[in-house]
Amino acid sequence: MRTRPASATKNDHREERVQRLDGGFVDYAWLNLSVTDLPRLAHESLHAAYSFDDISLLQGFYGSFWLGAPESRSVLFILPSVQRGPFQSKYSHGGVTWEGIQYISIDEGEIACLYSERESGLRMIRGELRDGDGRPLRGVAARVAEVLAEERRLLFFPAGHQDMRRNVPAPDSVDLIVPVSRTAGRLSTASKDGIAFNSGYFVWTDEEFSQDPSARVPDPVGMLVEDGIIMHPPIYHRPTFEIYEGTTPQARIADYSMADIDVLIAGSTYPGSSACTRECPTCASDENLVAIVGRQVVGLVERRGRPTPPGGGFLMAVDPDTMASILGGATDVTYKLRERAIPRTAAQGAIRIISRGVPLDLTVEAAGVTLTTTPAVVGGIPPNHLTASVLLSDKRAQTAVGIRADGSLVVCVVSSTEPRSADLRFDSLGTSLVNVANRMMEEGCVEAMAFDGGGSAVLAVEGKVVTRPSDRFDVRHLPRERLVPVGWVVRNPSVSSCLSSIEMEIR
Repeated sequence: MRTRPASATKNDHREERVQRLDGGFVDYAWLNLSVTDLPRLAHESLHAAYSFDDISLLQGFYGSFWLGAPESRSVLFILPSVQRGPFQSKYSHGGVTWEGIQYISIDEGEIACLYSERESGLRMIRGELRDGDGRPLRGVAARVAEVLAEERRLLFFPAGHQDMRRNVPAPDSVDLIVPVSRTAGRLSTASKDGIAFNSGYFVWTDEEFSQDPSARVPDPVGMLVEDGIIMHPPIYHRPTFEIYEGTTPQARIADYSMADIDVLIAGSTYPGSSACTRECPTCASDENLVAIVGRQVVGLVERRGRPTPPGGGFLMAVDPDTMASILGGATDVTYKLRERAIPRTAAQGAIRIISRGVPLDLTVEAAGVTLTTTPAVVGGIPPNHLTASVLLSDKRAQTAVGIRADGSLVVCVVSSTEPRSADLRFDSLGTSLVNVANRMMEEGCVEAMAFDGGGSAVLAVEGKVVTRPSDRFDVRHLPRERLVPVGWVVRNPSVSSCLSSIEMEIR
């Protein structure tokens, strides 16, 4: 029988272990925040130092663990440039065209060029990129490789590098190119002076970036608001957790789509409903199309081309005057909500699980949000492998946020373990969203929604991860925190974040 600890109504975190009927355990971590803590809660972009350890985390995932397991893959990482600018001013050979889009950003152009080379083979020989036959690259590709090498933005991990399972030869072929975002960090670092937990989805799997030069790992996907500025628009239909300031701060769960925003480019305003996304891939016009990711125009679309929209962005038809301004360098994009004020901070998540004090039918809710229907297909909707059945049925790590009737918040983070590395004596096996919804009801929530789960699910307190991330890279008892682009951070909470209690429950 479970007894609620006395500290559960205060601003604290606590942990509990629940024994499952089929054997094993489920570890829950709970965070309670009062209304007075809402001004201290903000959604923030994270930043990596791009240390060897940071990149090693990515290498472990893409080179040894993800779709390559149990085989190893050689991975070439492209680190971000310090500054962005017109691609044409960087390389004398002009822009690069990729599936109908001419990329005008330095990074997108570089990535598009190397993706093109990758189709015919790419090798890393003695620190130099060469074609599949081992010959030096030519033309634009040669200049791209030269500049990337000069700026130390290439990092090659041959297959088997740091692979603890076996010792394999180090081939020079490039199996996968992974462009890395400027925004990628650890929630444990973000929690140095408070508490942090993960939020929405981001570009992660091979299919989401390997043929999309505008995508980088781990770019955020979906509605994001920081300090009252919309950083990313709601390109997919998913619920958004938001906080409004006022006499009394208020947390809400809202629904947004592109129809709720206006897009401002070079002094002109365009309705978001005319955007072309992967959910709605038909554009109103084939002329003067531009590719937009976040707050930046990243590419120009040829009139004869019908490219797949960026996974984390959209295509928009603009008038000739706007196109002329973009060609002149006016590539910044801003957004505004059409019928309501922009919240102070917000992030889109996965699915609602409680509304008006009642647990929802999650099958119905899943039908109303944007999820991929064809997993592991290039050009699909991120997150590419998260179908409705996976979201609703799989027992996995989970993160959810709930709102009580008095306006206070409850955050639940469930630990889990990748099945290949699970030790049933020690590891949490995860749980379903239905169980999370039931537990959030017990905590007094009247509204609740789920955020990203799996290896991203993390709760960190004062610089330390207090949950056990599910990524193991096939090494038992060695949880690895995943790099994420954004997260929720509570700065200097009103009650010491060290205050915690352990609750044991057996069912």
